[in-house]
Amino acid sequence: MLRPGGRLAVTLWGARRGAGQELLGRAGTADGAVPPAYLPRLDPAEDFARTAQGFRELPEAAGFGAVEARELSWDHRTTVEEWWGGAAGGVATIGLVVTSQDAETVARIRREYERLSAESADGEGCLALPHEALLAAATAQGLLVPQQAL
Repeated sequence: MLRPGGRLAVTLWGARRGAGQELLGRAGTADGAVPPAYLPRLDPAEDFARTAQGFRELPEAAGFGAVEARELSWDHRTTVEEWWGGAAGGVATIGLVVTSQDAETVARIRREYERLSAESADGEGCLALPHEALLAAATAQGLLVPQQAL
C-alpha cells in the first residue's frame, strides 16, 4: 500500500535496447540456442508500449498523479567473466536460455560471447556496456493504492 502523497518509482527495460543488453542474446542467437518452451510469455492483451509515454500511461491509469517518465542511458562497467556469470547462473531470460542448453551449445555460446565482447572492451580489461531503461515516478492520490494496481 502507498499512502496519499507517497511517491512511487519504477524502472524496466524499454523497447530500445543498448548493446550491453544485447551482447548475450546475440551470442546465443549466433550459436543456435533454442529458448525452452517453459519460458513465461506476456499475454499481448496485457502488454504496453515500451516507451517513456507507454510506461507513463500505466501509473496514470492506476490513478497516480504527477507522473513523470523518461529514458535512462548509461554504460555498465564490468568484466567479461562477471557479465557471463549472470547468464551462466540462470539470471533473467538469457540465463534461462543458456542454462537449458546442452554443454556443447553452452560452450559455443560462451566462445561467441567472448568474441563479441571485444566490441565493448574499454582497453583496461573491462567492458563498457551501453544500457537503456525506462524510469517512471508518480504520486499516490486520494485513497490507498494497492501495489498490484500497477
